[in-house]
Amino acid sequence: MEGTRRRPVWAVCAAVVVAAAVLSLLWTDTASTQTQVPPGWRCYPAKQSKGEMKFVPVDLTLNGTIQLGTTAQALKPVLYCDPVNAALVNSTQPLALVCYSIKDTSGTKFLGATVGVAVPNVPFNGSLDLKKSKTFCVFAFRVS
Repeated sequence: MEGTRRRPVWAVCAAVVVAAAVLSLLWTDTASTQTQVPPGWRCYPAKQSKGEMKFVPVDLTLNGTIQLGTTAQALKPVLYCDPVNAALVNSTQPLALVCYSIKDTSGTKFLGATVGVAVPNVPFNGSLDLKKSKTFCVFAFRVS
């Protein structure tokens, strides 16, 4: 039971790492030959603090490269991801990711997909088999 509850969190972390690696290609100096700390995101399980106003579910329309024109409902925040490379951080307002658990509302079934990825900063070249999405992540600014 314990492993079943944590599986979605690890799947989200893996997806965020892959997304961060792709984003990091935009900010990485490819001419540099020095070893660097791999840019990316470190994700923490999250929930709203006690006393905060309860999160109200939000309807989303998601147009991605794998699924086009699907709708979902963001249910609650579940992950907070902090950048681990100073090149991704604005010193006055660090950029972060906040990930929400989502529920598919479109009534369509995702049959799965396979994507090939290359992650240069964490040596991985290969294919990933994708299952139904259960999270949605957006950029956020940390304000405290």
